[in-house]
Amino acid sequence: MEPKFNVAGLTVEWSRPDRRPDPNDRLSRVEYVHLYRDAREVPDMKIPSYIGRTALFTDGLREGNISLRITNVIQEDEGRYRCFIPKLKSQTKSSIVRLIVAETVTTETPLHPETLSTPHPMDEFHSKGGLSRRSRLIPLVVVCVFILLCVAVAGRWFTESKHRKTEFEKGPPI
Repeated sequence: MEPKFNVAGLTVEWSRPDRRPDPNDRLSRVEYVHLYRDAREVPDMKIPSYIGRTALFTDGLREGNISLRITNVIQEDEGRYRCFIPKLKSQTKSSIVRLIVAETVTTETPLHPETLSTPHPMDEFHSKGGLSRRSRLIPLVVVCVFILLCVAVAGRWFTESKHRKTEFEKGPPI
C-alpha cells in the first residue's frame, strides 16, 4: 500500500471475482483465495484448490504489504484476483490484479545433501516480502567488483600520467 499503512489488525480478503460459487450447492457461500482476519488466516472459507498454497507476508502487514503469495501455481490459477480491505479508511478499499501463468516448465529442485529434502520455500524470501540475505548479497558483490575495477582503472591512469610527466621532465631525446 502507498503510502505505507499498518493493516495487521484489519481484514484482508483475496478472492477471484470471476469465479462464482457452485449454483447447485445450497450451502455455497463466498469463498476466498486467502482470508486474513483477527490477525490470522481463516482457512475454512478458502477455495479448496488454494488450501496450503497461499500466504501473506504477515510481518510486512505492519508496513502495508498485502501481497498474496501463491505456491505451486497451476494453469487454472490464471485470472483476476481481488484484494479487499473492508474497514480501510480510504476511498480505495480494493484492487484487482491479473495473474498470467506462463507455459509450464518443469525444473528439479536440488536436495540438501545433509537432509535429502528440498529447501523450504521461505529460504528464498524474507517474511517481509523481500529477498533472503543470500539473494541480497549478489548486488553487494557486483558493487564491490565495480569499485575494484574503478580503482584499477584509476591506478593505471595515475601510473601512466606519472610516467608521461617523468618523460616530459626529461625533455626530448638528443
